[in-house]
Amino acid sequence: MSEIPQEHQAPPPPTAPPPDVAGVASAQGLGPYSGVRTWGDPREAWLMAGVAVAVYLVVAAVGILLFHPLAAGVVLLLIWIVTSVGRAIVLTRRSGDAVHLFAGGVVWCRGGQVYAVPWGRAARLGQSTRNRAVSGGRRFPLYLVDGSMIEVPFRPDLKDGRDSFLLRLAALLRENGRQVD
Repeated sequence: MSEIPQEHQAPPPPTAPPPDVAGVASAQGLGPYSGVRTWGDPREAWLMAGVAVAVYLVVAAVGILLFHPLAAGVVLLLIWIVTSVGRAIVLTRRSGDAVHLFAGGVVWCRGGQVYAVPWGRAARLGQSTRNRAVSGGRRFPLYLVDGSMIEVPFRPDLKDGRDSFLLRLAALLRENGRQVD
């Protein structure tokens, strides 16, 4: 049995999943609840996009854009606006998506639907191939035996930049004989 070192443990997870998730998990016999991973709060992303636009408008009002329309700072500011708005759109679209972790598997919520995935249906946890900041950040694929995939967002929550949710997920997969890349 693989144990997560004390320094890699996150704060305690929520005490209970939402009722629809709890019902599906109970029906599948997934056992005790361990935590949830969502894509993030779209309100924070929209706030960041608003800040980027406000900074741009202030700079424009001061007249800097009139004298140096292609200045490097302005180009970086425009990139900030585009990436902030892109991330806000993605997080708004994925705001209901979540992966709930249980001892016997995961419950995946996507598009208003709730799916139970016992460890017997999980094939392996893959590696994050690249950072997709505009489309929601790094994610790790949980491949299922039927060929489908669940994307689990990466959220570093420990001092060393590690993700305790993914560490728990990986430990549970290993305990149940599943491959972790």
